[in-house]
Amino acid sequence: LKPATKGGGETILVDGFAVAEQIRSQNVADFDLLTTAPIEHHYVEGGSSPSNAKIYSRCCNKPVIEIDREGMLKQIRYNPYDRAPMRITSTDDIIKFYKAYERLSKLVHDTKNQLEISLKPGNVIFIDNFRVLHARKAFQVG
Repeated sequence: LKPATKGGGETILVDGFAVAEQIRSQNVADFDLLTTAPIEHHYVEGGSSPSNAKIYSRCCNKPVIEIDREGMLKQIRYNPYDRAPMRITSTDDIIKFYKAYERLSKLVHDTKNQLEISLKPGNVIFIDNFRVLHARKAFQVG
């Protein structure tokens, strides 16, 4: 590995539980939908669909936000690229789900909810993948 010489590559971290709590406090119906609607998550590499993929793996069929019996947050699954097509049968339910998911997405992408850090050579970061959402900005080239 070599460090980026032209810039870019910053790591973006979001406390997924904090975002989930924002949804819960702003719109209980959205929170309920995001914690109850099972969504199939999968991994597709080398193609745009499972039928033409080099690697396809079905991960799980669980809600975006998982809570325990007492309503405490357990896990957040937010990765639009790994979400399989919806299996909710009602058109109304699909529309409600995507509106709730869009509100969640806006909170995830709100810079007030993000921490941006530049890792330097020798830095290591450990992430609780059940709680912390993470991404990386593009590296500068040329």
